[in-house]
Order: sequence, then structure tokens, then C-alpha cells
Amino acid sequence: MKLHVNEEFSFKVKTIIKKGIFYTLLLSGFMYGSYKSGKDYCDEHPEYRYEDISNNDYNEEVDEEIEEEIEKEMQESIKEEVKVIEGINETINNNIIKNDERKVVAITFDDGPGSYTDRLLDILKENNVKVTFFVLGKNVLKYPDVVKRAYDEGHEICIHGYSHKYYTDKDPNTGEERGLGIKGTREEIVTTYNILREIDVEPQPYVRPPGGKVTDEIVQNIDYAFFKWSVDTRDWESRNKDKIKEIIYRDIENGSIVLQHDIHECSVDATEEYLPTLTSDYKFVTISELFNELDNDLEICNLYRNAKVKEKQLSY
Repeated sequence: MKLHVNEEFSFKVKTIIKKGIFYTLLLSGFMYGSYKSGKDYCDEHPEYRYEDISNNDYNEEVDEEIEEEIEKEMQESIKEEVKVIEGINETINNNIIKNDERKVVAITFDDGPGSYTDRLLDILKENNVKVTFFVLGKNVLKYPDVVKRAYDEGHEICIHGYSHKYYTDKDPNTGEERGLGIKGTREEIVTTYNILREIDVEPQPYVRPPGGKVTDEIVQNIDYAFFKWSVDTRDWESRNKDKIKEIIYRDIENGSIVLQHDIHECSVDATEEYLPTLTSDYKFVTISELFNELDNDLEICNLYRNAKVKEKQLSY
């Protein structure tokens, strides 16, 4: 069985081990060097043993000579210990698990920020997980500090629009287009982008159309990558954390993009419960990281539902 160690924990463990080994070996070197130098010199010059010196038979030149010998021994000892430590460091680096064979999944949250987003960020931080937020411009205006916190903590900030109006929405009876179209969609995206830049957040060039409704014409004429999802928790419908978890446990796979909403408390509750149970088998990442981990291209003016997994060994 392979142990999965997150990068932050691995770094802390390595740092503690290295410092412990360094100071232990350095102290040992000092003590041994001092003892050996003093003993060897006294063996060669019995007239300068402690009992003779205590009888005022003290020679300052000899004392300086002893100090020089001790210093030389210490320097040589330190050089040897440094070589040992370098070897140990190399062994540690080689043995820390680098091949993480967990499946990779991107969790995404739409419609926020909201009143539960701060708590969600606490949960993500506790589990050392990064996610992607598709935010609404109107809600960023309400919770600018929350968005800035998410961005500063390494989460990916992307655009869901400003008002949550559909980019395309045809009347089921007449077929008449009631959506925003290319012009209206572009205006919503640009407005939200400018709001985010006002709080020093640089969003990724990724858009999730509200309701997943978008046309090929819109995708091909706006310089953003568009994202739907492959796992729909339907948290907005069930409002039940257990049903949300059931869908995630059942449907996620390597390369999945999961849809949740941080404006619903039930979805935050579900996240708090499923993350610790899945991190041994799944590595949760942002959308950018998902495509990078699976060595897949991510291009603008394209629509994605997931990151198609190539047949290859995952090695990070």
C-alpha cells in the first residue's frame, strides 16, 4: 500500500528531520573532536595533563597549540558531517513519495460568493484542497473580502456572469431566443472581470454559463474557455447533504469536474464530510491543475465537460 503525503506535510516532515539530524550530528562532531584532540595531545604530552596544569605548570603557547589542534579537528569533523547530511538529504528526497497515483478531480462552486463561502474556505484549508469558484459579479460586490481571501489562499477564481441571466434561452413553444446572445454575454463577462480586478483578483479566462446554457456561436466568438460539468450534485434541488454525497461517491472518476454551489449550506456541509473520506483515493485540484495533471490541452473558444483522461502513468 502506498502512502499519500500532501506537499505541505511532506515539506514540514522533511524540514524537521533535516534540522534534527543536522544539529545532532554537528553536536556529536564538536564533542568528539574536542575529546579526541584533547586526549591525543595529552597522551603525547603527559606533562600537560590537567593535574600538572593545576599545579601552575601552565604554558600559554602550548594552550594556543591545543586550541589550534581542536579547531582543526572540529573543521574536519564538520566537513565529514556535512557530507553525511547531504547524503541523508538525498535519501530523504528520493524516498518521499513522488508518484501520486490518486485519481484527480476538480471541484467547482457556482453562484457565489455567499454567506457560507467563508466557512467553506475554512474547510478547504483544513483539508489542504484547492477548488475553482465561478463567481457572479453582483455577489462579488456583496462579499469582496471573501473572494479576495479565496484568491489569496490559492483557489481559482473564474466567471459565471454578472446577473445569472442565461446566455441562450429559447422559448420552448415559439423557439424565440430570449437569452443574452453574444453581445449580452460579453458584457456580463467584462463587467464581472472589471469588478474582480478592482479588488486585485486576476480571474482565469474560464466561464461557466448559467444553467450550462450556451451556443457554439457564443463559445467560438468569446475569447474564454467555457466549462460545464461531468458530475452534477443537484444540490440546489435536493438541499440534502446526504444526497449530494451519494452522487459524488457514485459518479466521480479520474478527470471529473464536479458542480456544487457555495450559496447552499447543505453543499458546504456535504463538502466538510466527503473530503476527508475521499482524499486517500482522489486528489482534488483546480480546473487548470486538472488539465495540467492529466497532460491535456486547455484552449479558449472551446467547451469542456471534463478533462478526458489519457492512458498514462500519473507521475507528479
